[in-house]
Amino acid sequence: MLESSPAALAKRLGRLRAWLLDGAAMSRVSSLCNITNPEQQLKQSSLIASKILINTMHFSKIAISLGLLATAATAAPRSFEERSPIVVRDIVDLGVTPLGAGDLEKRDIIDLGVTNDGFDDLEKRGKSNYISSCGKNWMPIEDDKSKSHSGYRSAVEQYCYHVTHSQDGLPTVIGAGQKHAAIVKNGYYLKGDVPAAVDFEIHNKMKDGDHTPNQADCETYLMKMADSSSKCYGSKNKDTKGGTWQIGDNDVSYHALPNPNST
Repeated sequence: MLESSPAALAKRLGRLRAWLLDGAAMSRVSSLCNITNPEQQLKQSSLIASKILINTMHFSKIAISLGLLATAATAAPRSFEERSPIVVRDIVDLGVTPLGAGDLEKRDIIDLGVTNDGFDDLEKRGKSNYISSCGKNWMPIEDDKSKSHSGYRSAVEQYCYHVTHSQDGLPTVIGAGQKHAAIVKNGYYLKGDVPAAVDFEIHNKMKDGDHTPNQADCETYLMKMADSSSKCYGSKNKDTKGGTWQIGDNDVSYHALPNPNST
């Protein structure tokens, strides 16, 4: 493949020019030798010299033009030959898949809101941090995935998330003498595959001061009734009756009572 650099082009043009000039000069010199008249020889010599000069200038211009063209071509950006590679963004489409077994049944929460704390609470008050009482119905603690049945732990997690993540983005504040109540149902089951509805309440029995539930603490308190050392725990079937966890001396209490779902 021939070189295309300016130096190479100029070199080749120089050789071509020398060859052409050499041939032209030799031809004219040969014709000059055939002229015997001195005056005609002088005129012919001048004519040959002029033509050689003109040819030299002509080829010099061609060489300069081609050299500039080659330089420009070399300096110009090679937009077609050396274009930067284009980064392709891949899209991974996982498509449409069937709902899982656990998604077929919707878990509902019936929020009863914050109301004044009356004397007909779920369980009696305690005096310190302990389980003051247990519920009446046994509920498996863990989920039974083979049946798509959710257990006590899942109900606690759903309620505690709900009470600490309100739709308006504001925390749930339970004032003195107030309680928060909610029912978690659909997809939950008691012992014997009985559909369940778990009643949750948080009581603020303080004379003054608000109580704002925290998700981690809420789960800790309500899972006390599922602890293997608690009186509400069934070691044979690993289930619980739920119950009431009392915090402080008649301050705040957390309640979780599994019941048959009548709806």
